[in-house]
Amino acid sequence: AGDNAIIAAGHTVTTTQDQTITDLTIAATGVLVLWDSVESDFVCSGSISVSGTLTCNASTCSFGSGITTSTYSIWMNVGGVFNGGSGTHTIGTISSTNATSFILSSGITTLDSAKTDSSNIAMTFSQTSFDDGNGTLSFTYAGDQILWDTSNTARTLYNVVLNKASGVVQYYDGKGFALTIANDLTITSGEFDASETVSGTSRDITVTGAVSISGTLTGNASAIS
Repeated sequence: AGDNAIIAAGHTVTTTQDQTITDLTIAATGVLVLWDSVESDFVCSGSISVSGTLTCNASTCSFGSGITTSTYSIWMNVGGVFNGGSGTHTIGTISSTNATSFILSSGITTLDSAKTDSSNIAMTFSQTSFDDGNGTLSFTYAGDQILWDTSNTARTLYNVVLNKASGVVQYYDGKGFALTIANDLTITSGEFDASETVSGTSRDITVTGAVSISGTLTGNASAIS
């Protein structure tokens, strides 16, 4: 417990009990499979670097929750695969830009931090294959949480929830994208701003399901439907 873990190239490790570690590295062709049980807890208090495959199954996972650094809680390298499974996930920040595949949990994924540099990035999106997993993405950090997409690719999330004591969820300047929320948008508190920082370029939002706003949705010049 509390040690650093390395999954070496060509090795597969499957957990069969609760695990608590500090940092995790999964090398290319390395595989970590978490216990397929809702009673299983996997806690990585530091950062995770994935060049191989991380399969979460039904485990309740905490990946760098609440850490405030200039790096990401989950860093997906070229060739990395993240299979979110169905458990509840609490994650500080995510960089999935280089991932071969990144699939969110079908449960609730909470992003509870942002990078401490001037970017305030909470999540970057995979340029190869990103899937919302039909889950809920929740933003809870009491501060700005910025979204980044290198190629401005239109993205789909299933449920989006903001429950923020302060701060805004917004797009990085020049890295915004059209967003479709395939099910529900709930802004309990905090603000979702559909524009990019600095330039103010507006990005369209489409919500297929219900919209509940107790906080603030700032549409600017965005098309909202």
